Amino acid sequence: MSTSPRLDLALKYTAFTTEILEYAKEVSRISIEQGWLEEPSHNPCPKIHLE
Repeated sequence: MSTSPRLDLALKYTAFTTEILEYAKEVSRISIEQGWLEEPSHNPCPKIHLE
């Protein structure tokens, strides 16, 4: 995308990437519901160590 001089392609790539991300989100949700994947653990208060 960064090497193409055509601006219309950048818009199409962006739209296509958004579509792919939505598809991946839906597939993940279905896979978790079916028990094929485990839902990732969620840490409500992550601690950041700055050392």
